[in-house]
Amino acid sequence: MGKQNDHLTVRRHDRWGCDINGSLSVDDIHGEQVVFSRAVTESGGGVPVRIVDCSRGGLGLHCSVYLPRGTRVIVEFTETETPGEDKNTLHLRVQRGSMIDRTPSYYIGTSVIDQADSVQPLAKLIAMAEQSDGAAGEAA
Repeated sequence: MGKQNDHLTVRRHDRWGCDINGSLSVDDIHGEQVVFSRAVTESGGGVPVRIVDCSRGGLGLHCSVYLPRGTRVIVEFTETETPGEDKNTLHLRVQRGSMIDRTPSYYIGTSVIDQADSVQPLAKLIAMAEQSDGAAGEAA
């Protein structure tokens, strides 16, 4: 999907398009204010998301639930679909949300809260995005 640069003034980092499964849960600090219905959660209590773009500063997510601006969330992803694989965890803050489809489906833009703890998971995510872009280019 390649590197993206929207030329928005709020962007500080290059963005890479990707399509990676993840799980989103609300951080404890907002756990009482934002509660998901059991109808939308997975067995672990998180909501399934698709990571559709990533940068060193945050993620873009497709999600079936709307999240208010400022909500602190935790996104987990794995490098493969192998059961029991260690999860990579990112602590994020919702910066923006917009409805992209009436199914409902939302684009949730997030920023990284703790840069130090996010370096390794973000590097893995960017490598996965670059790898999938290379595989798509070879198939073309």
